Amino acid sequence: MPSPKTVASQSPSAAEKRPMRAGLAVTPDSPRRGEMKLIVELDREMIGVIFDESLAKLSRGAFAAWSSKCRNRGGIVGFYPSKEEAAEAIADLYAETGPEHSKAPEDAEQRAVFLALPTVRRDAIAREAADLFYATRTTATECWTDAMAWDEEEHPGADPETGEPVYVRTHSATTRHLPNPDKRGPRTLCGQEWQLASWYRHQGQIRRPDGWMIRDLPDCGGCGKSHAARQARAA
Repeated sequence: MPSPKTVASQSPSAAEKRPMRAGLAVTPDSPRRGEMKLIVELDREMIGVIFDESLAKLSRGAFAAWSSKCRNRGGIVGFYPSKEEAAEAIADLYAETGPEHSKAPEDAEQRAVFLALPTVRRDAIAREAADLFYATRTTATECWTDAMAWDEEEHPGADPETGEPVYVRTHSATTRHLPNPDKRGPRTLCGQEWQLASWYRHQGQIRRPDGWMIRDLPDCGGCGKSHAARQARAA
């Protein structure tokens, strides 16, 4: 964990290069004399508190991060130049550890993709990267890359060439489904395990099964209702 002095000296652009992870939220709680208390939540569960002490114009970082998860200095995680960096420092305490005690890929582009994933998938990727590291003894960067590729196989997104939504089918192959991006493993929005996706990578190449295998199947009503509910919650 970086010292408060080190954190305070980081440039403000660091928050732009390392965006906040999905599911992380910072909301005002109550103003106090000389400071504002901010509540930090991850997936709607409180994980810590930030004290905005910018009015005091201190030489150190103006945002003091606190969490019961932190065992140092009475729960003080550190002092940061922005509330986003303070929130990320708290969230890091709850994240799964990957290879060499890292919590996310170092590559900026890969890290941004990683942090945009739901918490359950980030944790699964970190565990997979750690397992690969201790099993193969390759570099941490390679392990993170392989773990991200593994996650993509289980959670394919929109078709990278056409931009069309990805559809999947279960073993019964009577309807086509939508994959659930928030679950670990290949699960549909209606809760079933899927077997085949409308696109996938094989040896680095994009492959698509014959159209009749997925495209011509009727849509799953359960997935449709779940998708509509998810869109309504996001609106």
